[in-house]
Amino acid sequence: MKKFAVFYSGYGRGAKEIIKDYVNGYIEPELALVFTTNPDTDAFELAKKAGIETFSLDKKSYKSHKEFEQKILTVLKKQKIDYIFLAGYGFLIRETLLSEFKERIVNIHPSLLPVFKGLNALQQALEYGVKIVGITTHIVDEGLDSGRILYQEAISVEEDDFKQLEYRVFKIGTTLQVKTINKYFI
Repeated sequence: MKKFAVFYSGYGRGAKEIIKDYVNGYIEPELALVFTTNPDTDAFELAKKAGIETFSLDKKSYKSHKEFEQKILTVLKKQKIDYIFLAGYGFLIRETLLSEFKERIVNIHPSLLPVFKGLNALQQALEYGVKIVGITTHIVDEGLDSGRILYQEAISVEEDDFKQLEYRVFKIGTTLQVKTINKYFI
């Protein structure tokens, strides 16, 4: 069975959903590691309670991004991780991890890529005036949200306020991340 890690750096809302789905048997590959730069979250505690290996680092403690990624890589190799899923991970993945995990790092992004890349994608879409928004899972490469698209889901913009729309996109994303993990992490 393939083993994967989940990375997050924010509140861990998406990571928490992956952990719950794994515990409830909806995810087939083994969730072997949860990594974060923000361990004071419900997601980190939930992973610990579920018996999933957890690991955190303070990026500010490292002189360079390369040194930071090298430490992460050491842990990934020790845990024999096959794939990485980025669930709200706010740092660019660079050469150290990309070279070791080519085509095996997946990100979930709240837009219908290739449009509205980077931070605040949903806000960008609304400011542009789109009538359809969505969520994408894609392979991570050297560019910003530029890797090969795996799956996408679209929803129409209704009379929602931003918070309602963001929640609807998030809920669709929870299903899309399970689908992606089960079909791609094989």
